[in-house]
Amino acid sequence: MTNRIRLIHFERATDVPNSFLPVVLYRSVLPAHAAGKARAFRQRFQWNGWSGVWTDTVYDYTHFHSNAHEVLGIAKGKVTLRLGGNSGSLVRLKAGDMLVLPAGVGHRRVSESQVEVVGAYPRGQSHYDMKRKGRRIPRVALPSTDPFYGPDGSLLKAWTVKAARAPRSPRFLSVRNLQNIVCLHGRRGNAVEVRDSSFPGLVPLPVEIAGGTGRRTRCL
Repeated sequence: MTNRIRLIHFERATDVPNSFLPVVLYRSVLPAHAAGKARAFRQRFQWNGWSGVWTDTVYDYTHFHSNAHEVLGIAKGKVTLRLGGNSGSLVRLKAGDMLVLPAGVGHRRVSESQVEVVGAYPRGQSHYDMKRKGRRIPRVALPSTDPFYGPDGSLLKAWTVKAARAPRSPRFLSVRNLQNIVCLHGRRGNAVEVRDSSFPGLVPLPVEIAGGTGRRTRCL
């Protein structure tokens, strides 16, 4: 397996949400002298369960997919992409390179030279949307395989660790009395216990709670 892999992180931007997951850049997964790179990328993606395979270029305007991750294999030529929105970073790719974009990461083509790109999406995500602006960071199921290297590829290791550390947006609850709220940590798991007839039971953290007096509290 190639060791020329780079993880690129983006914060939420003013025009696109980006992602807690890093973009994964693979250099030279196919050798420069290899013939039939487009066919090789298509076969690899399909063998590893990535679907909706297409061959084209990348749009020259900033866009992202809110319901799908995406792989881009450079089959021919060269291309420069701007990732992370209008204020993001430039990434230069050549034939044989590959890029995996998490859902939410803005991308567009800045320049190219006779480029041909093969794209695909994880199983169940080929009916992707196309958005130009947004702020909400998508929560999309992780792929079960690396698009090129399969179940033992670097993508799963990079994304599984990062997803486990990603912050979660608090769930909002409304109760009669904040004194009936107990934040639990430890053996019973991280949860909030609501001792209130308006919403009894345990709720996973994080939670933001409003009481009848308008006061609020958080269990994180």
